[in-house]
Amino acid sequence: MHARPKYHVLICNGTKCNKIQDGVCYQKGSEDIISKFDKLIAEYNMSNEILVSSCGCFRNGITNKGPNMVIYPEEIWYSGVSIDDVDEIIEVHLKSGKIIERLLSK
Repeated sequence: MHARPKYHVLICNGTKCNKIQDGVCYQKGSEDIISKFDKLIAEYNMSNEILVSSCGCFRNGITNKGPNMVIYPEEIWYSGVSIDDVDEIIEVHLKSGKIIERLLSK
């Protein structure tokens, strides 16, 4: 049996959001963000510690602020994430356990 990962990162990759906006996170590059997470986690040999999953729209009022993601077990929500933020999220949040205030969903 595999050990449970320390973190589970869910990244919105929805192609339909709230039946009004058509894939905000997807249109803003969530697919590339997911790919970069996967690449860096493999490079850092952290696959047993961090699980990254794509999901549909969170539908929680932050759709237009995407790309959006949530990190468990803390349930920390980040919005407006770009591919350039992935390194910082891994280094600061996932490796050091510190929240990145500027990315917090509001």
